[in-house]
Amino acid sequence: MTTTNLGRVAIVPKGTYTAGPNKPLDLVRYQGASYLAKTTTSALPTVTTDWDLIANDGASLYTWIKYADDSTGTGLSDSPVDKLFIGIAVNKASATESTVAADYTWSQIKGNDGSPTYTWIKYADDAIGTGLSNTSTGKKYIGIAVNKLTTTESTSAGDYEWSLIVGDPLYTWIKYADDSIGGGLSDSPTGKSYIGIAVNKTSATESTTASDYAWSLLSGGGGGGTVTSVAALTLGTTGTDVTSTVATGTTTPVITLNLPTASSNARGLLSSADWSTFNSKLSTLPTASTTVLGGVKVDGTSITISNGVISGASTYTLPTASTTVLGGVKVDGTTVTISNGVISAAGGSSYTLPTASTSVLGGVKVDGSTIKISGGVISAHGLVPPPDPYLATVKLLVQAAGISVGATTFTDTSPTPKTLTTIGNTIASATQARINNVSIAFDGTGDGISYPSISFSEDFTVEAWVYRTSAINSYMMLFGFSEWTGWTNNGNTFTVRGTNQFAVPDTINQWAHIAVVRSAGTVKVYFNGAAATPTSGIAISGNSVYDSIGLYNANMFGFAGYMDNIRFSTMARYTTNFTPQLSNFSTI
Repeated sequence: MTTTNLGRVAIVPKGTYTAGPNKPLDLVRYQGASYLAKTTTSALPTVTTDWDLIANDGASLYTWIKYADDSTGTGLSDSPVDKLFIGIAVNKASATESTVAADYTWSQIKGNDGSPTYTWIKYADDAIGTGLSNTSTGKKYIGIAVNKLTTTESTSAGDYEWSLIVGDPLYTWIKYADDSIGGGLSDSPTGKSYIGIAVNKTSATESTTASDYAWSLLSGGGGGGTVTSVAALTLGTTGTDVTSTVATGTTTPVITLNLPTASSNARGLLSSADWSTFNSKLSTLPTASTTVLGGVKVDGTSITISNGVISGASTYTLPTASTTVLGGVKVDGTTVTISNGVISAAGGSSYTLPTASTSVLGGVKVDGSTIKISGGVISAHGLVPPPDPYLATVKLLVQAAGISVGATTFTDTSPTPKTLTTIGNTIASATQARINNVSIAFDGTGDGISYPSISFSEDFTVEAWVYRTSAINSYMMLFGFSEWTGWTNNGNTFTVRGTNQFAVPDTINQWAHIAVVRSAGTVKVYFNGAAATPTSGIAISGNSVYDSIGLYNANMFGFAGYMDNIRFSTMARYTTNFTPQLSNFSTI
């Protein structure tokens, strides 16, 4: 088709209808039809005072488009060349366009207020632009693209808003028959009592299958009389089972169904005495046997069913389990008792699973690492930790991973390992363990670990899992030297460098993650990931130096308890509350 400068176009394809004000000549889709707004409106497209129906899916309707010089249709033309107005006529039953200007609604499509813009129009077979064409011949959809800056129309269907202009025709089939199930199917009503109708069919060829139609009695059909011996409704007796009568002057039949009395060899209506007999039967289950389904027996013990509840005479103890008897469950030779839904061992209040092996289901092992269940929490010893993206900042890393009970030699696994020296009776112990099978034990009387001093001039983090076993009378050191770090006077006061004090929870005889963090000249202390409240200054400056674990200056204020996962880093790892890691720190 020819494209020309149409200026500012009044018709605006809006796609699927949405609530809200629509302006005149807004083109929308609603419930399978296309509508054009007559005025500014918030009404639904079905309100005919505000909208014109352009195309309705189903019926074969057409839209006519003409162009003219003015709003009355002067200079009527099929081409938009040099025309200022567009005329649209919708819902037309004929594909032949009228040449009468008054049959069209006219809108100005070219203005004089700036750079020219153009409207593109294409036609297609469906709503996604298949079979794109410049002519409407044989096409069902019109595509409009408005306010385009070039006269060259796009050949991409996605550039257009598509609206149905010709719907697919639907057909109604009509047949006649002798009865309500389509017997004697015919195209002629002569001698027939029923009419069958099938609507909204896409084919003009009528079906010859009676069930495809909805059947209704024709006016005047039927009639009075008696229907006898209806085979489909015979209930085991002879005679008249169904009667059908039509009163004089009416066409509505009265149907009477005569049910016979039920007997031992015929179906029919049960008497009240029959129902009483039925209700009294099987009120008590018979004794079960090889030929009778009755009371259930388990290992010779009768089970009673009462009001839907199964029970024994009093209680029932499962027999001993064996290769041929389903009974009491045994695990590794120990009988297990089930009482009130709780499984327990016969010999005590709890049952310890045996050691797992290739032939025994017992304590679970993952990659050789034992899984522990404590307080409902499952944790692993020896699981691979997540990688540390800040591993390069680690200056000291002491963990009990892979250490045997009784070991007195410990290793720094940081990227730049330090030589560690055991002081006193420091030893690996399984008495308390948090992450690994063992932890490092200190007796509080001179036990500790020393190493070449580590100096922090800026931000740092020193942290460990700690289990303290003794009350504090004066001082108890966690990490020592110039930046001595530990408790002062009691378990609720934690001190860094002697002057920076914090109120902390007293975690005696329990594991706690403790982290001391220096960030931009300010020090914070975290217990189990929660920031402690400072009770004195928090400013800290100059170098912070550490050279021992569990002692001050490698000989004073000894720590009593257990430690694991000791890590020093040259960065502020924690600046807000956090969840402590429940696995070893990574070395990769």
